[in-house]
Amino acid sequence: MHIINTSSRSVRYLPEFIQCLYEDVAAITVYLHIFLLKKKYKQLADLIGTMADSFSNADPVIVLKYERRMRTIFLTCFCGLSILLSVMVVEAFFPLPETELVIRRKVYRTNSDRKLPCNVKIPFVDETEYWTYRGLFALQAYTLFLYIFIAAVSFTSLPILTTNLVGQYTILCQYIDKLGAQHFDSQGREIFYTDLETNKYAYVYLRTIGETRPKVLYNRWVGHMQCQKAGDSKQDDMNLTKREEAIDVESLGHLKSRRALFSKLKSHRIGSSETSDRANTEEACDLESVGQSRAHRPFSKLNNQYQKDYLKQIIKFHQKLLIVQRKLSNFFEPIAFIQTSANFVAIALCSYQLLFSLQILSALRVSKFIFEILVHCGQCYYWCHCSDLLDDCNIAICRSIRNRYVDVLQITSQVNIVHTVTIIHLIYLQKI
Repeated sequence: MHIINTSSRSVRYLPEFIQCLYEDVAAITVYLHIFLLKKKYKQLADLIGTMADSFSNADPVIVLKYERRMRTIFLTCFCGLSILLSVMVVEAFFPLPETELVIRRKVYRTNSDRKLPCNVKIPFVDETEYWTYRGLFALQAYTLFLYIFIAAVSFTSLPILTTNLVGQYTILCQYIDKLGAQHFDSQGREIFYTDLETNKYAYVYLRTIGETRPKVLYNRWVGHMQCQKAGDSKQDDMNLTKREEAIDVESLGHLKSRRALFSKLKSHRIGSSETSDRANTEEACDLESVGQSRAHRPFSKLNNQYQKDYLKQIIKFHQKLLIVQRKLSNFFEPIAFIQTSANFVAIALCSYQLLFSLQILSALRVSKFIFEILVHCGQCYYWCHCSDLLDDCNIAICRSIRNRYVDVLQITSQVNIVHTVTIIHLIYLQKI
């Protein structure tokens, strides 16, 4: 009905035609947005499910920071649309100035003082009649109320999902900054990450005869035995990557027989952290009277083995983020094109109204046009800014790798050429 009004009656006066054309562009954009989201619902559900199920919550500080940012984006868009559409409804209650009444008599040729939030034309029906006018007014007010929620969700879908992905890249950069360094938990114990994405780590206690002293031991060295259970770290564990005084680490070495090691090995639970929000359950290896070892390995070899595994986990984490980013780009590519083009058209139409029809517009309509321009400019900027955010993430990853360049080379030189290729892949893949 609105398109019929735009193509039939509003063409009698150019400023009114521009106004109706702008409303058509805004409405059609939302309808196309909803249509594409509905058409690609399975892809959208898969994308959101991947983010909800597999995204890392390793650093609660970063997670909460970007959750607040996503909430701010949605509330800002929701409040902006609420104000804009509420003004359209409230404007109809105010008496029109004499200049606009003259224009409406010329364009609509009916009861010009009865103005709807959106001008429509119903064939063979006078929409300005008393009961018809009231029914259409209530219907349009309800439609605009629903439009607020629908448009807020559709317009903020890409910025919110992109912000969530940026938070994961921030966590990945922190893990890359730890590459080649010793890792410690909030209690000062050296830990070995077993799963970066869930922030699970392990540590081992070594008990000697006559004294009990914590000794760090990497589980791969003890015949790949799983003698500890990985737990979640505290909120501030991500920031504890270095310590001035390292724990005195002694190598256990090879025992005369592997059976002797199994006979001397016991596992017991040492408790959980009461101060952490998450239960941090761990198990310690109790080694008593182990005896003299036949040969000893330097701890650096153990550390290199752990760093190799740590590097593999970083590459795996990064590749998963690349897959999600590719899905996000493929899904929103047609939607972003339509949305950005519609924003440019809407900004041009509103600017025309302000430049060439300013003298005949009321103060309320001028304020509405200015606010519409601000809303469309902000939306257009942030949709285009999403691409820059992902580019900044790639730059941050490259910067973190360059900062740990020496440690990366030391690790990759002892693995094989495949790991070296993966490091090059990690740095330059995003630039392809």
